[in-house]
Amino acid sequence: MTQITREEFKAIVKRIYAEAGADVTDGSNWCNGRGCHTSCPFSGDKFCIVDDKSVDQLFNTFEFVEQWAKDHPILTNAEKYKEVFGVEPKDVFGEFMCPRYAGFLTVECKGVRCKECKDKFWNAEYKEPAKEEVSE
Repeated sequence: MTQITREEFKAIVKRIYAEAGADVTDGSNWCNGRGCHTSCPFSGDKFCIVDDKSVDQLFNTFEFVEQWAKDHPILTNAEKYKEVFGVEPKDVFGEFMCPRYAGFLTVECKGVRCKECKDKFWNAEYKEPAKEEVSE
């Protein structure tokens, strides 16, 4: 995905509003006090953007979420396997090994090509297994 600048983001949002008939020339109150209605491009389940300030707030939120995702990457099944066993879960050809051969017997590859199944499993987010209670 291509990164866009704050100015490009604002310009795109203004184009969306202008196409819907709003006057975006002065950068304030693009809804003209009408509130949300069906012709507003941001009505319904989308974030309401009514002026330059809210565009900045939305862009700041986007930047925060983007940075947080970079700072907190998901741990994949492949990364957890390497962390535990010290090697990547790959075969002699450099391809991911079948998860069933690695002991993940609950993985079912019905109707899916082998490579697709292996890639999907090893690139998926690692989920800590449920702890089983031990009775004495």
